[in-house]
Amino acid sequence: VNVNSIADALGVHRSTLNRKFQAQKQISPGVYLTRYRIQKALSMLRTSCLSAVEIGRCCGIPDPCYFSQVVKKITGLTPGNFRKQ
Repeated sequence: VNVNSIADALGVHRSTLNRKFQAQKQISPGVYLTRYRIQKALSMLRTSCLSAVEIGRCCGIPDPCYFSQVVKKITGLTPGNFRKQ
């Protein structure tokens, strides 16, 4: 799922989706989607026994290095250390 596929599913242009979403949520759909993916990933790190690589893939962040960077940026911890806490 990405912003383009959401816009296509709704039958609107990407810029129209961005403008209307931003007006309602005060955040772009891309940022919202990224935050949602990370929240889901953090929840899965807490509750599942899947590897960080598998969780990243499940949440739409297939690059393990990027997934680790994003988790560390948000939590201050690597995915493995976040899971341990």
